[in-house]
Amino acid sequence: MRIVTVFAAKRSGTKQQQLVLITIVIILLQIMVLGALSMFSLYLYGRPMCLDALRVSFLAGTQAVAVVLFSILTALSKKSLDKTYVLAILGSLAAVINLIIVSFARRIWLLYIG
Repeated sequence: MRIVTVFAAKRSGTKQQQLVLITIVIILLQIMVLGALSMFSLYLYGRPMCLDALRVSFLAGTQAVAVVLFSILTALSKKSLDKTYVLAILGSLAAVINLIIVSFARRIWLLYIG
């Protein structure tokens, strides 16, 4: 019910439109990330990596730990980075570097670096 209350509150026209737009963008990004994770697993099962389920789960676990550590570090430094675009730029740069390393990886240890 809180979601309905947030959207139903009377606001100026542009603020309510921005809220709806940001919500739609976040939902679409989450759907995109889930799809990318499943495609990444399929890539790891096939050639040239040919990983088994245990190695794929180890890789997913290390990536999850890296995301948690990055999130903790950015949360601790949030006060200094709150009103800048540094966090968005760092996140985008990390995603691009990860995709580049994974696309050229021929050895398993490169996947752990990426």
